[in-house]
Amino acid sequence: MNNRRVNISYSIRLSNLEDETQRLLFGCFEKLKKLEHNIDDKDFKSVLIPSTLDKISQIREVLSEADYMLDDVSKIIIGYENFKNNTTEEAEEEAIAEIDALKQKIDEFKETLSSEE
Repeated sequence: MNNRRVNISYSIRLSNLEDETQRLLFGCFEKLKKLEHNIDDKDFKSVLIPSTLDKISQIREVLSEADYMLDDVSKIIIGYENFKNNTTEEAEEEAIAEIDALKQKIDEFKETLSSEE
């Protein structure tokens, strides 16, 4: 089996982000549950044998996959938090710009009124 990994980036609708993140997280939980059910104490009555190494290798592979999935979920959450913060900052900057423009218009209107008097 090819265990190489590749980082990719793709976009989804904001409205689907929660469901997609849950899908990844719950997929990780399912892997861990299956792992728990596949570990049988009877398989480890004698541990100083080569088959124990095979079982440990299989367990570690599943744990590694789960760790990658958790890392992906963490990155999604961090990216979402950054998105929210940037969106808030942009909205604040736009609001400040609009207020400044209104102040400018008010000042211009005041000047127009004072020049007419």
